Amino acid sequence: MRRSQVVCLAVLALALSVVTSGTAVGSVSGADKARSQHELTSPPAANADVAEVDWRQCDDEPGYDCATIQVPLDYDQPYGEQIDLGLLRDPADDPSRRIGSLFVNPGGPGASAVQFAADAGRELGTKVRQRFDIVGVDPRGVGRSTAVTCTGKYRDHPVHPPVAFPFGDEEETGWLRADASDRTFCANHHNAVFDHASTADNARDLDLVRDALGEERLTYYGISYGTYLGQTYAAMFPDRIRAIVLDGVLDPIAWSKGHGRSGHRLGFSTRLRSGRGAYEALTSALVECDRVGAERCSAAGDAYGKWRTVVRKARNGKLAVDGQPISYSSVVSYLLGGLYERGLYEQLAQYVQYLYVQSTSRTGSRAYQRSQAAALRITGRLRDLFNDRLRRGLYAADAYDEPETRTVADPFAAVACSDSANPDDPRAWIHAGRRDDRIMPWFGRLWTWRSSICASWPGSPSDSFRGPWRTQTSSPVLVVANAHDPSTPIGGARVANQLFDGSRLLMLDGWGHGAYGESTCVTEYTERYLVTQRLPESGTVCKPDLPLYP
Repeated sequence: MRRSQVVCLAVLALALSVVTSGTAVGSVSGADKARSQHELTSPPAANADVAEVDWRQCDDEPGYDCATIQVPLDYDQPYGEQIDLGLLRDPADDPSRRIGSLFVNPGGPGASAVQFAADAGRELGTKVRQRFDIVGVDPRGVGRSTAVTCTGKYRDHPVHPPVAFPFGDEEETGWLRADASDRTFCANHHNAVFDHASTADNARDLDLVRDALGEERLTYYGISYGTYLGQTYAAMFPDRIRAIVLDGVLDPIAWSKGHGRSGHRLGFSTRLRSGRGAYEALTSALVECDRVGAERCSAAGDAYGKWRTVVRKARNGKLAVDGQPISYSSVVSYLLGGLYERGLYEQLAQYVQYLYVQSTSRTGSRAYQRSQAAALRITGRLRDLFNDRLRRGLYAADAYDEPETRTVADPFAAVACSDSANPDDPRAWIHAGRRDDRIMPWFGRLWTWRSSICASWPGSPSDSFRGPWRTQTSSPVLVVANAHDPSTPIGGARVANQLFDGSRLLMLDGWGHGAYGESTCVTEYTERYLVTQRLPESGTVCKPDLPLYP
């Protein structure tokens, strides 16, 4: 699969954590309030009526088939209110050798599986495209499926500071005040899907669609948060697995309730340790930059020291390009967005180098003038990458507006806060953010604040699934991970590998979010597994096709 498209779509996902929009609202935090596998009162999805899938040519996606089916809003009442799910299918290239349907999900929560199937389906390997229909099912609240919304009068409410994450007392206080306002708004003005948007609800939907398409068992590829959906399905329906690929893997225990008896005292976005993953990805990339030298990496020559100088200047309000100040949160979030895709690392090195020269050279000097245009160009490029995610719906479009009547659609919060146990006290995020500045420099605070909206979440977690996760699946799971993933550290893959008996870990010794499509070795092993269910040898480690700095 072409790397740029996979990452672009997957970054819709957990990369949306680069900013907290704080626009949906939520529920209780105690881990004991969600159902365990043995306490589920919801019937298995297959016990609901199996919908007929009426495929028709997509109006807006020529060459693909589209459909809408209805599923129960609440699987405790399978014949009660129904909601819509949007589907897209890219038919197998060789129908005579077709194995079945390969379901795909790019993550989020909030990214469209329909769009992922359309954009990425043609980039999957020939063997996969020949043998499988590529199917995307938009989760609840996303894309063509019934939305999760809060709509009502919204006047004179505080809004979040216009930063990617709060830094300092004033911004932290303002952030929490806006969170509280948004929670109250959505608690009073939400639609029915709001209380039924958990990952477990989406796993039940996926099982119903699997059955509707005549598939005895599930074949699935998920990246980023899509791995949490895959793990939830595997834990809830372990006897219905044909093949599951988890790429860029979330630790399901960390996401849902945390490890140990006190895990829920931290927000889920802190527990994932993504801040540590981003720190390790950046620092190891800067070490590699120095190793290959300035001919291949612009920041070579104490690259780590240069970055530290840049962020120190930004924290002190002394970083500017062409006279325009750049905030600390902007410097960090722009760089994090680039860390997701290996092909952008040389641009990140330029970003560090040019900002370093701008921050340490005398204004008007030759070095300053020579670097000024380049600094403007590369900073603008990374800023546009970040802002493009805003325009594509990764964050709530009206996060900083105050219209008299407001509609909020934020599936990320509706799903994640229902899924996870979180502190009730919003001040826990202040303490965690400051702590993470020390143990996960630069990125820890950013990731920690992504879940602040979940404090005392008003939505219902009753349909969610928080374990037990350890299980034996009917067919073994393939766990794929990048050694230097900035969003889902490899520790998450190792946890998943331990939880699902018989699973196999395939590691890529490289950088970026997710591994499939980054290495011929990874791609061949993954596609062989999807087609034949044959796993790679234990301990297999692949190398990237290209060096980090070509």
